[in-house]
Amino acid sequence: MNTKIVSDTQDDIFDDGMSRPEREEKARRFVRDCPPDADPIDIAVKMIEHGLPPSKAELVLRQEWGNRQNPPTDPKLIARYVTISFDRLFKLSKVALAADQHLAGLEIDYDKLAQAVYRGGQLRRVFIEDEQFEAAERISPTPYQWRDPAEIPQRQWLYRSAYIAGYVALTTASGGGGKSSLVRAECAAIASGKPLLGTEPERARVWYWCGEDPADEIERAFAAIRLFYKLKPQDLVDWL
Repeated sequence: MNTKIVSDTQDDIFDDGMSRPEREEKARRFVRDCPPDADPIDIAVKMIEHGLPPSKAELVLRQEWGNRQNPPTDPKLIARYVTISFDRLFKLSKVALAADQHLAGLEIDYDKLAQAVYRGGQLRRVFIEDEQFEAAERISPTPYQWRDPAEIPQRQWLYRSAYIAGYVALTTASGGGGKSSLVRAECAAIASGKPLLGTEPERARVWYWCGEDPADEIERAFAAIRLFYKLKPQDLVDWL
């Protein structure tokens, strides 16, 4: 898709002191004035840069720009545009560049650095306000309901004492304590449905994501598990 860059002459589209509804309405007018082939990431950058919370920027971009496209832009793609725009605002900052220059012993433009620090602080403030605003919209007190305990849903254990469906679990220990080995064995147990470590699992498909080891190291680890527990292809293939 060929896109146009939104003009920098519109940097003053938002004024200080505006309420959230006023800021959102001004953003809507700004987006409506943008041509249909304008760069959506650039539009989102300008809305967030001038104080519109990211979640509201996503809503405005979807309704005022995405719905004008033929066919209308997928809301998931709109959300991606806003995420990229927020990330771009930080990357455009000169803070990282100044740090690199300092480490390299080069001269630093402290005026630009000060501006970047201020700009980054403003962006963080907008993001935090957005989170607080969204949380305020989502969270409300819930009165206690007296009901038969038998009607309360039981925990959906995938692997008892460790993993419950719908919950985030955390395994912690000091370095070299065997966390990775334990988790990989638990993954193999759940994927195979076998009590490899003595716990009877609820068989389920497992996605093991590792942010520190290369693929061949992960393959070695699971090969060792296969050999030790004498697992067969049907135990893991299409399950892990």
